[in-house]
Order: sequence, then structure tokens, then C-alpha cells
Amino acid sequence: MRSKFTGSLKHLPQSPQELQEALMTAFPTFAAAVANDAEDAGDLGEVTFHRVVMDFAPFFARATDTWTDRQLQWLGELVVISMDEGGRLGNAWDTCFLEHSRQLSVNRRLAPWLARARSKRAP
Repeated sequence: MRSKFTGSLKHLPQSPQELQEALMTAFPTFAAAVANDAEDAGDLGEVTFHRVVMDFAPFFARATDTWTDRQLQWLGELVVISMDEGGRLGNAWDTCFLEHSRQLSVNRRLAPWLARARSKRAP
């Protein structure tokens, strides 16, 4: 089965489930990580934007050097546009991912992609 991932962000996810699905499409092994985490922890409660990003952050960090440029570009666009739009999705990326990017040792790997995404949005 071919992946639906095209490498370009078509629209912002409108629900936590849509965000999780988009991340699983862009990072196919994230699906297995989510399933394993859910099995290990039992019922994790309501799925929120914050919960999805909290689950994604350590997953992303564990294999940061293996992600392709296409995946990193897509993630950079997702994070920058989400932050610009604000709301719960933007807040989730800010508080659950970017604030911890240095501790997760992903800040240097992701910084150029965030800068590129930011420059594409500049007027």
C-alpha cells in the first residue's frame, strides 16, 4: 500500500484525531509507537492536541537523525503554521514540543526547517 504522504502540508488538522492521522501518514512508524504506548498505559483518556504532540515529541526525538528532508520540511510547516494560527493546536506545539526541543536534542535538527517554513510565510 502506498503512503498518502506527499511532503506538502495541504491544511491544518482540525481535530486531535486528524493531527494524529497526519503525523502517522508523515511518520509511518508513529502508528506503531502510539499503539504500543496505548497498550502499555491502558486507557489514556481523551485524545487532545496536547496529548498527540506529547506522544509525538519523544517518538520524533528517538530517531531524529533518520527523518528525511521531506518529513522535516512538512513538520516545520505544520509547526510554524499552527503557531501562527494559535489556538489549541498552536499551543500544543509550543508547550509540548518547542519548549522541550533542547532537552529532546531536536532543536538543531529542526531549526533550519522551521526557519524555511517561517520565511515562506513572510510577506
